[in-house]
Amino acid sequence: MKKLLICLTLISPLLFSQQIGINKVELKIFDSDTLLIFNTGESDLLLDTLYSVNPAIGYFVKIELKDTVLEYYSISQVIDPTPLQVFLAKNDTAKFVFGYVDLCVICKSKSGKEYFNDTLVLISNSINNDSLLLYVEGNGFLSDSEDEEILNNFYLAQNFPNPFNPETKIKYSVAIRGFVTLKVFDMLGKEIVTLVNEEKPAGNYEVEFDGETLSSGIYFYRISTEKFTKTKKMMLIR
Repeated sequence: MKKLLICLTLISPLLFSQQIGINKVELKIFDSDTLLIFNTGESDLLLDTLYSVNPAIGYFVKIELKDTVLEYYSISQVIDPTPLQVFLAKNDTAKFVFGYVDLCVICKSKSGKEYFNDTLVLISNSINNDSLLLYVEGNGFLSDSEDEEILNNFYLAQNFPNPFNPETKIKYSVAIRGFVTLKVFDMLGKEIVTLVNEEKPAGNYEVEFDGETLSSGIYFYRISTEKFTKTKKMMLIR
């Protein structure tokens, strides 16, 4: 009887606690790649944070869950990544689709596509592997150069200064009269503020963004018109 109790004591945490399972430990993001994450235990599995060991690299990840789809931007722990906070119940699966890889989180001097390799760390509350290592290689992209993309005289400039604290300016141009929105989002895709939301005649414009109430990190700003949509990233450093 005593031996049975000892065995149950040793086995029960494995039977009734959260455990992580994955379909691979190596990602090859030459175009895109998919990581499947399973909860093979009995309790809820919390996927807390996904970050790169390289402070220069960022990953745009689409996370497909049972009832929703999330967009996540994974960066280095050095830059204070936004927590994932994804919960998986027993037998649930999360599908992580890795596509665009940003090889220079803050970079304006280069552009193009390059080979890279990196290691990602997935932090969870799993009892069998709470710091899972993923080995990554593929092709990533360097950020826009100073020669900004201009499409039929529509234009969205890189904010200046960047990084900023707490104010920065964003220039944009519209080629024809139309309705324009310019919005700022956090790394989880949550809208922070709308800077422009009105009809504009053709011309060049500048708007100021104040991040006084925000924490340090990566943010995105997106311009949308009937003919043109563009998104860029910026960094707030306290």
